[in-house]
Amino acid sequence: MVKLKARAVKNRLNKYNIYAEVDGQFLPVGRTINEFEYSLLEWPTKEEVINHILEDNRLELVD
Repeated sequence: MVKLKARAVKNRLNKYNIYAEVDGQFLPVGRTINEFEYSLLEWPTKEEVINHILEDNRLELVD
């Protein structure tokens, strides 16, 4: 199984999101609410994002 390269990125609200590399560019990770809405996943600290990346077997942490 190929893992997606992922990194923690601070947003303008001083929270952190995961950005994963897809087709050569980093895109924010989120979840689909319904066919029209998409919600970005965010955490209050960088450490929590890094822990989530390390625990997710689909992601690989990069800087």
